[in-house]
Parts: sequence; C-alpha cells; structure tokens
Amino acid sequence: SDVYKRQVANTVNNLALTGTDFPVRLTGSELVGYEKIKAIEQIEILPIQEFTLKVVNSQGDSVVLFSNDLAKMTSITYDGGSKKSTGTISNVGTYTGVKLIDICNLIGITSSNSVTVKASDGYTTTYTYDQVANGVGFTTYDSSGEIATPTNPLYLIVVYWYDGVNLASSTGPLKTIVVGIDGLITDSNIAAKQVVEIEIT
Repeated sequence: SDVYKRQVANTVNNLALTGTDFPVRLTGSELVGYEKIKAIEQIEILPIQEFTLKVVNSQGDSVVLFSNDLAKMTSITYDGGSKKSTGTISNVGTYTGVKLIDICNLIGITSSNSVTVKASDGYTTTYTYDQVANGVGFTTYDSSGEIATPTNPLYLIVVYWYDGVNLASSTGPLKTIVVGIDGLITDSNIAAKQVVEIEIT
C-alpha cells in the first residue's frame, strides 16, 4: 500500500518510540537507511511558487503541469552545484525537486529518446536518455573543482527549492541540475534555469 512508502511514525510494533527515535521518525518502504530520519521535533511545510511546465512527447502530445502537480510527485533532496568554464564554482547547495525521468514518464519516453529543456528566454539544453534516466554521462567534480568519480547514484532533477526556499526569479521558478548524496558538482552548462518546457524527441 502507498501509505507505507513514507510516513512519520510515533510507534513501532504498537509501542511508543523511545531513545534516539523519540518523539517521531520518518520511515517507509521506499526509503533507504540514511533517509529514515530519527528524533524529528519539527516538520515545516514550505510552499512552492506558482508555475506551469509544458511537457511534450515525441508524438507531439502534451500536458501542462502546475505547481501543485509537481508538489504531489515524489521529491528528492540532495546537494549539487556548478563549475563554470572559467573554473569558478557556484550555486553549491541543497536542491529539492522531482527527477526529470519521473516527469518524462508521465507522457512517455523510451531509451531511443533525448530530452530538451527550454527556458523562458528560449535557451535550450538537451540531455541523453542515459543522463535523464540513469544519471550517467556527466563530468563531476569535488568541492575544490577537481575531477571526482561518484560513489553513489546521480540524479538529474527539476528543482523548485534551493537551500529550503523557492528559487530566485533569476533562476526559477524551475531549473535543472544534477544532484546526489556525494554532493558532487557538474559543468554549469548542464544546468538550465527558468525552465518552462520539456520536450521528448
């Protein structure tokens, strides 16, 4: 049942939580160990700013998603950032959003497709299927800008929060970026800001 995928629990085996779990903990079948947060004392519900996102499949069928549609989808929160061609490291922080592959799956995508993300100013960024679906094919760096190999999966996500707040108007309300538990950064041309449309080709 979906109810057990993620839940805030105050009991285990019908007994009240104690010790390091008290007063409540986040648990569920879709969470891995480090995501099962213990000793939660406060939960803050943050709003997502209003937006629309058009998604078009390779047959030309389209759907328009609103902010509340993305808010209902499974989100992930991991660290990421960008390295500019000059070597400058920027936008390092914690990002929350929805996996791009999950959005593409709403309207249909196959391994022969690529995905083009369009910004409000007409700028486009195109990703391969492997980048979208499997988080592979990116050059990654550590926080000092040195080449680093991820030890955990990477995810290409459509972001709506940066460090726990809505994206600034200069980059949002939506952007794409690569994130993961390792907190590695990628080339800045991978990220696309002010995203308004996703096209599967």
